[in-house]
Amino acid sequence: MAVTAQTLVEYRNHVQHATGGGALSSQLAQDQIINEAGRYLVSMHHWKWLEMTPATLTFTISTAYVSMPADFKSLDAIWPDDAINSSFELVTPREIARMREYEITATAAYYGTLVYPTQAAVTAHQTVPRLELYPTPSATTSGALHLWYTRGWTVIDDATDVPNFPPYLETLFTQIVRAFAKGYEEDDQGTLDDRLVSIAGGPIFAAAVSQDGMTQNEYGEIGGGWLESSPMPLTFDAVNNPS
Repeated sequence: MAVTAQTLVEYRNHVQHATGGGALSSQLAQDQIINEAGRYLVSMHHWKWLEMTPATLTFTISTAYVSMPADFKSLDAIWPDDAINSSFELVTPREIARMREYEITATAAYYGTLVYPTQAAVTAHQTVPRLELYPTPSATTSGALHLWYTRGWTVIDDATDVPNFPPYLETLFTQIVRAFAKGYEEDDQGTLDDRLVSIAGGPIFAAAVSQDGMTQNEYGEIGGGWLESSPMPLTFDAVNNPS
């Protein structure tokens, strides 16, 4: 018989069991603890399973920024599409501000920097970063940039929801959920920090990291060292009286 993934209901049961059975009266509080544990899970290691399939970003006419995907956590790589016929380079916010202030002429080139917009309302969290652009696009171009990124935690809030991670993470996540519950409810017997340090130094975390690292264990030759030669320059000389 196939083993099914644990759902939100089962993680709620872990919260109750870890705290002695029903210590938390609010189902909402249980879900909050479980999702906090999830956000900690995705931040405790540079997991391969969080690296997303490539996405595309669209330039909108007269709009000086591009929104990142809703699940964006960090940038891995970004590359221009042939559709914009330009290079693309990441720079600092200061450099974008300088170029905008002095209206620097950028020929066949776009520049960008990631910044966080403020929350839309005090009832909502701050959103994911957006990519500020220079120059401002003069046309709408679908798929102007190709984006490789690492995603964050996917919130689970329905009883039948299953966490968006591979099966080998399940035991580790259960550990973390229970640590969060006990750390909040029984902090006199061990702080949340103490419990998480214990997990990070234990065999279950080590096994998950090892399994994750085996997803791709070959990345080709190391490049960029000082022994690596520079590319040969391309030079074109005029030919007199070609026939």
